[in-house]
Amino acid sequence: TVMVFVLSKSGRDPLAFADALEFQPHRTIAHRNVAFGRGDHICLGQHLARVQIAEGIHVIAQRIKKPRLIGDVVGRSFMAGGGLHRLPIACEA
Repeated sequence: TVMVFVLSKSGRDPLAFADALEFQPHRTIAHRNVAFGRGDHICLGQHLARVQIAEGIHVIAQRIKKPRLIGDVVGRSFMAGGGLHRLPIACEA
């Protein structure tokens, strides 16, 4: 399973923002994220999905005991930003 949270890259798409690489904390966002749709096309289950995602991450984080690297960390670069290609870890059950 690949999970990528590229918050450091949010708001840096040059196709959506003028001066995308410039730090502008009060930038107005003309186009909101439409992952769950908008208006007439809004996903009725979006709130449930968000709660389930948050709870799932919380449960996974609680279950990982004493994580340790068991191999080399391999990064990757892609258009939306950096990320990890491989992060081999082991943990106690």
